[in-house]
Amino acid sequence: MEIFRDFVWRYAAGRSFPEEVPAVAAEALARGVDSPSLRELAGLNRRSDSAEIGELYRASLAELGIEAPGEREAVRWLLRGLAEGLADGGTAIAEVGREVPPGEVWMTRREYEFAALAYYREELDDGPRYERDLHDAARALLDETGFGQHLPPGGGGGRGKHGREWGRGREFVMAQRHEIRSTEEHENHPGETLVTTDHDVIGNWARERGAEPATVPGTEHDGRPGVLRLDFPGYGGQRLKHLDWDEWFRTFDERGLRFIYQEHLKDGKPSNFFRLENPHE
Repeated sequence: MEIFRDFVWRYAAGRSFPEEVPAVAAEALARGVDSPSLRELAGLNRRSDSAEIGELYRASLAELGIEAPGEREAVRWLLRGLAEGLADGGTAIAEVGREVPPGEVWMTRREYEFAALAYYREELDDGPRYERDLHDAARALLDETGFGQHLPPGGGGGRGKHGREWGRGREFVMAQRHEIRSTEEHENHPGETLVTTDHDVIGNWARERGAEPATVPGTEHDGRPGVLRLDFPGYGGQRLKHLDWDEWFRTFDERGLRFIYQEHLKDGKPSNFFRLENPHE
């Protein structure tokens, strides 16, 4: 049952996808997990209709008495496993970077620092300093009172109290923001954190980096896009569903979001750092 439970939590966290479900169902059956819908699910393949997969997946959970977690709870489960694995030396930094979800506005400061540092590894990694900062962020997250204590094991091993303060994660994430209102305005200096709601500014920034508007599959609500993302070329992480810019911006405006971003890193190299936040949440 554990293999199927782990998949359920990863699926809820947005790190597993419908086309993976039939193979997981088949493996669960081989390990003794069984239900009528799970058997049907195992008979499908990754090219099967995603709606049919989704319907059988939900039916399987009900038959097996498995309650799917909410997205936030599942993301915290995933963060805990990654932080534990990193702190204990069982998980490589590159693997954490591939698996970690982007920082979200609802996360606590320590959750966001760890997630953002790991997610933007390719931009921030400058050797030993980055490794130290990421390990410190993982330890600080694990030392947060009550973090993930009610969740099932999420991978990694035991941990102790380290009492380390944050490194560059805090500096990178919590930097003062400079509001940009038009495409004529730009950073005052490399590494500055900017904020905007201007569609042209956001679109230009994304197009300069080859990024396309997207959403996370499975997060839709009432037929509307769910979690918004930008899909950068060559990124091997989460698979996304592309949108047109009109739909992306309509969702962006309806939710009252703001676009937090950088134009350049402190060393002058172009930055892909961005996140979306709702100032009212």
